[in-house]
Amino acid sequence: ASVRLRGVLGTLFQLFVVFGLVNMYGLGVTVGWKYLACGAMAVPCITCVVVWSLHETPNWLVKNRRIVEAKGVLKYFRDTEDVSDELDELISSRQAETSDDGTSEHKPVYKDKIALKVIF
Repeated sequence: ASVRLRGVLGTLFQLFVVFGLVNMYGLGVTVGWKYLACGAMAVPCITCVVVWSLHETPNWLVKNRRIVEAKGVLKYFRDTEDVSDELDELISSRQAETSDDGTSEHKPVYKDKIALKVIF
């Protein structure tokens, strides 16, 4: 998402989660738990189908050196032909976070001692 929309999308996601929880608690008073559980399975199933049909993100495509595809996806997402500035920004940010051999300098969370201390 664009920088302008990230906060709104994050807030909407959280509001929908809370709305779903409140609805499930409310329906739990009148509906049996088996029917409620079966009905609640519909949303994750629909989400799985939708996620499988989505495009890869331009950031992931740049990370995997598929620049032409990243430009096409950016054009699709932004609905404009002029995406060269954003694509250049993605490429430069990716180059800044990788070392000379092309690997990322970030350690996985399970190998980072400080992160493990915080988690456990």
